Amino acid sequence: MKVVGLLLCALLVGAGNTPAQITAADNEQFKDVPQADRQNLISRLNAFIAYEQKGEYETSFNMIAQEFKEAVRGGLSLKQYKKESKIRSFKVTGITPMNSETVYSVPPIESKAKAFLVNGCGVFKNVGKKQGTLIEAYLENGNWMFSTMQFLGMETAAPCPEPSNHK
Repeated sequence: MKVVGLLLCALLVGAGNTPAQITAADNEQFKDVPQADRQNLISRLNAFIAYEQKGEYETSFNMIAQEFKEAVRGGLSLKQYKKESKIRSFKVTGITPMNSETVYSVPPIESKAKAFLVNGCGVFKNVGKKQGTLIEAYLENGNWMFSTMQFLGMETAAPCPEPSNHK
């Protein structure tokens, strides 16, 4: 009986460490993404966040858009990328097409035919509080690629929704 209890405890603890997943419940947030590209974006974004959470930085670095890497002063290296603040959790709160006149990309990215600004609430490993967070998503050669996760440096003015299954 003790073995069963220990096994159950181990499973519950392990389940708490499962990376967050963007699900169909978040589909409304992705309504501006063309239907043909939506599931691929959600899948790639889930993978990118999971690699960040697990500390698999070489893999997540390979998902950073080349154009973004080159636009960073001096070029973004893997060594530099590993030093940046890493995400612990992320909850999408909205998506804006980057061809919108209201979006300004830093650094400026030229190929914005299919590019979106993904807004959300994130908790970074070195900050520990919910922060307004954004990530840029670009469709390059049929694959969704990203900018680095960027936090706004302060707690969000509007409260972030509770992350529910995105912890």
